[in-house]
Amino acid sequence: MPSKQNIEQLAQIKEKKGQSKSTIFVDFRGLGVNKLNELRQKVAETGGEMLVAKNTLLTIAYEDGSLKTLL
Repeated sequence: MPSKQNIEQLAQIKEKKGQSKSTIFVDFRGLGVNKLNELRQKVAETGGEMLVAKNTLLTIAYEDGSLKTLL
């Protein structure tokens, strides 16, 4: 049974997917909190938005299968 938090995040991902012109997936493991906040700020300065999500939720949100080769 999916948690309420996962259901809400999945809805958010699907909404943002529909609104966005492009999506970029990155692996930010190894970045410290300061570097991560700096990255988030630079993305926001360019008009973008950074969202952290589980791979499983991304796969469900992109049901067309386009992520299977990426994850």
